[in-house]
Amino acid sequence: MPESWFTLDLRSGLTMRSIDPLVHARIRGTPMLADRRAVMAAVLRDAARRATASGAVYCGVMAEAIDGAGLSATVSVSSFRHDAGPGESVPTVGELVVGLQEESLPSLSGAWRKVQIVDLPAVGLAARMLGASASGGGLDIEPSLVASMRTLIPVPGAPRVAQVECRSPNIAVTDALHRLFDAVTATFRFVPDGPDFRAPV
Repeated sequence: MPESWFTLDLRSGLTMRSIDPLVHARIRGTPMLADRRAVMAAVLRDAARRATASGAVYCGVMAEAIDGAGLSATVSVSSFRHDAGPGESVPTVGELVVGLQEESLPSLSGAWRKVQIVDLPAVGLAARMLGASASGGGLDIEPSLVASMRTLIPVPGAPRVAQVECRSPNIAVTDALHRLFDAVTATFRFVPDGPDFRAPV
């Protein structure tokens, strides 16, 4: 991960109380970030809650100030079971692409998506959906657009799929964020861990 990212291993029983020391250690020796400590800790806690609720095992948060404006993004890594076709035990990239294409596009104005097959350096072919998608929304909150990228990677020899999802509210720089998300996702790899796999970024 780049230096501007905070990474959280959600498998290790991360607690919200452990986030403040993490932020303190990162910004030590960087006085210009000292007054942002509380905001950065709040962003990390929110990202950790969301990632945990979605079943993610890893979560990364980027928080930077560029030209006086805030730039933030999150990446999460999760794994889920995939019901392959008859006689198949391992999902194919083609099946994953079809699944992404069949997902409904939010009606929020300005939302768009593109589905493609990508070749990741360490794991090979994967299905990807990128675009501008809806975020938030509720009884009192209007939904907004976020720059997003979701990459689905078949787990070798298992009926499972690893998912790397990146999101940022900085929709005005979507193209640049998609390049960043692509670079971060390209670091994904499977690491043998006994009979199973774990999937860090």
